[in-house]
Amino acid sequence: MTTDTFWKIIERAKARSKGDLDVDYDELLHELCELEIPELMQWALIFEEYQTIARTEKLWAAAYLMNDGCTPSLFRCFVGWLVAQGRTVFMGALRDPETLADLQIVAEDEAIFEEILHVSKSAYFHKLHVDTWDPAGFRAEQSKYILSREAKEHICAEAVVGMDMDLMRDVNSYSEWLPKLSKKYAS
Repeated sequence: MTTDTFWKIIERAKARSKGDLDVDYDELLHELCELEIPELMQWALIFEEYQTIARTEKLWAAAYLMNDGCTPSLFRCFVGWLVAQGRTVFMGALRDPETLADLQIVAEDEAIFEEILHVSKSAYFHKLHVDTWDPAGFRAEQSKYILSREAKEHICAEAVVGMDMDLMRDVNSYSEWLPKLSKKYAS
């Protein structure tokens, strides 16, 4: 699977959902269930790679401001939401999280999408006609697949990655880093 195919799947689901994350999940699940298991696993690996490259201090700050706080698990949900917005929004936010201030978000907690973190597992177990999830079984299957070095390099080259997230978080500086987001989401 290529990153172009990954993003086409995201875009088709997004277009059919018309912004409703519950529908987006169902549409994405439908799309992923159409894939063969090797493609599904590649989709999951690409998704995880995007989760990894999004670990920047400024995106953490954006998640913090947009969701009135942030934790590691909430940040993963925020990045999931960001991926669900499509390639243009995701890549734009990596370059400059202030671009997120231009998005129309009307309710608190709309900038999180926890379900997307599990959609590839749901599709996998759906394809196997299994009612009960076995996370170890999914991980065992996924471990049979790797994302090629070329694919990882392509993903990194496509994205502008910011500062390392292991830096000390100073929430007081977020408004300086992201003035538009801070103004829009000020509590």
